[in-house]
Amino acid sequence: MQIITIHTSSSNSSTMLEEAEPFLPPEILSMIFEYLPASDIANCSLVCIKWREEINRNELWRRLCLQRGWAEIIDQPEVWSQTTSRVKPNFKAPEQEEGSRLSPLCSWHIDFLQCAHLYNNWKNGYYAVQEFDEIVSEQLGHVLITSMDLNRMYVVLGDETGGVTIWKQAKEKPEFLEYVSCLFSDAVISEIFLEGTSFAVIQLGLLQVYHKNDSGKYSLCYFKAMIDKAPELPPLSPSGNDKAIDDWFVENIYEYFEEDEFRYARACPDPVVAFWGTIKSVEVLSLKPGGNLKSLQLPYETYKISDVALGSHASVIYVALENNVVGNVILEYSLEKDVCVKQLKDTSTIMRIHVNYNFLVSVNKQGIFTIWDCVKGGKHCVLPPLGLTFQDTSLGLFGDSILYQSGNTIGSVLHSTGKIQFNKFEVEPSTKFLTKGMGDLFILRNGEDVEVWSWVDKTWKYCIKGILRKDDRYVAWCNDACIVLWGFYTPPILIWFW
Repeated sequence: MQIITIHTSSSNSSTMLEEAEPFLPPEILSMIFEYLPASDIANCSLVCIKWREEINRNELWRRLCLQRGWAEIIDQPEVWSQTTSRVKPNFKAPEQEEGSRLSPLCSWHIDFLQCAHLYNNWKNGYYAVQEFDEIVSEQLGHVLITSMDLNRMYVVLGDETGGVTIWKQAKEKPEFLEYVSCLFSDAVISEIFLEGTSFAVIQLGLLQVYHKNDSGKYSLCYFKAMIDKAPELPPLSPSGNDKAIDDWFVENIYEYFEEDEFRYARACPDPVVAFWGTIKSVEVLSLKPGGNLKSLQLPYETYKISDVALGSHASVIYVALENNVVGNVILEYSLEKDVCVKQLKDTSTIMRIHVNYNFLVSVNKQGIFTIWDCVKGGKHCVLPPLGLTFQDTSLGLFGDSILYQSGNTIGSVLHSTGKIQFNKFEVEPSTKFLTKGMGDLFILRNGEDVEVWSWVDKTWKYCIKGILRKDDRYVAWCNDACIVLWGFYTPPILIWFW
């Protein structure tokens, strides 16, 4: 029988077993800890120093983060290190006492604590609201904001006059940095994409990419017409006088460009955007400094592109298309090798595709979902009909979930590990689904209010009252730290949870 001595320090009320021989070998302990939830693992780490050291491993805490779907948040180093928290209580990592015999917490353990703090804010309604109408008017007067993107450091806003404003994230409100006039004055910035300090815009079919130069100012690096029949663009003059391009724009762009035929796909953690539409090809843009725009070499002469999706870390790209020879097919391309490596064939016309880790989801015209195994190839399963059509605007593909609203029914299909789990419940007819939140949470609109609900217990959590206009339509997207609400007539609203 082993004898274990307990020492209690007067300076610290907690009790920890001093160095005793382990009850079990480290290998067995490690296997046991793999089966425990995070709360039990934390309690076990208080038993003795050796148990704490065995628990303080990146492999263990990484598994716990992956189980909760937090890996994508942690995969962005700037999430925590460069953003000042706006929501109290602020997160503070445990500090190591001077002279302590305990080793510092491993990096994945700290990541877990940070994500748990963020999720706790989401779940309990600890948030801060930023409205951009007042912020923009301070610098520019009244302009209509037509596009927006943000990361943890910056916010970029495109407006109706062909300008882009760059803002730096700050605790109270974003700080104005610079105003950039794009190529065409009075041409709406319809889309904007931000990566680091670089951004790209679309003005009625013309893609423009801007990088910071050595003097710290933004300059146009390259541009391309994203339409099929446009004549060659004139060269950009080094003096900055772009009358030739402006004349080309007036003479040619309106005749050929159709807004509803232009589409794009994006890999959110990565500086890659794919464009397709009237150009009859897929153009892949890298927003990294020195990045470029390249065309995918599709293997058929005649085809119609239905949808495009970017895989994890933008290393692969999936293209769904119709071809009169092979029928309906999803092509998997390696962006590194620049070659088609796999084909997935279907019997019906594929309208939308979405990538989730090792699985790809497609939906056809009849609203039937198919889940494909990207590693093994071929169909993983076909979901039973959900009573939806492809045209249903309340359909969303988010991370590990298919979320939808049909009438007053809100439903989800989870497939993060390939296991299908259906979940649905009823809401008021006036309530509209907006977007997925962090973890099991999702966001609804009810008139002027924003409501946060949980899939796990099917309950309403809390309501953010009176921040929306009744006479405006809203779309929303979420980047874990905040919800961005976008109205047709209303400047963006940010609801921060960090």
